[in-house]
Amino acid sequence: LLFDHVGIVAGMFNGSESFPSATFSADPNKALCFRINTSGEIIEDVLAGELGFSEYIHNHPEGNMTLSGFHLSLRAGPVTILSEYDMGKNVVTRSGPVAKASAICIEGAINAAKGLDAIIRYESFKNEDAAGNLGAQVKSRITIGAQWFPIRFLEIRPEYRIASSSTPHPGLKDFRDDYTENTFLIQTHVFF
Repeated sequence: LLFDHVGIVAGMFNGSESFPSATFSADPNKALCFRINTSGEIIEDVLAGELGFSEYIHNHPEGNMTLSGFHLSLRAGPVTILSEYDMGKNVVTRSGPVAKASAICIEGAINAAKGLDAIIRYESFKNEDAAGNLGAQVKSRITIGAQWFPIRFLEIRPEYRIASSSTPHPGLKDFRDDYTENTFLIQTHVFF
């Protein structure tokens, strides 16, 4: 049960994020990360899954940055469900450092034909220190789209996104205005 494959990965990185912006810095404190996951069949030839955990740690004088993630996926025939929960402390964003933040993503995919998957995804983001943040923040997003591989090494992803966001209120310091943004985009990826 879920032990057909077990993977462990560990790494050390330069840790290029820095306060207050995410620009490259030769930080002497290296960032460490590790990931462990296991996968296999839950019900033989019917249901398979994967379970995993990852951690990223980078020491900073302003406060140690940590990112932790947990993921679970299930596959039954042409249907796949992916889910991930992430949490972070002292995370670097475009608007500056965030004391605590969390995110969740759930995606369902159906293999409609060879090389074509229909997808629907829900994402939710929570910045636990939103007061005083000067930037717009996406709170949640729903994506409806497809992943299409018309030829080998080429992916085309048409997507329609509905994002619920907030932005600082122009007249009231600790208040934020909510709005919805609809976007249609086509992404392409070339793999080599």
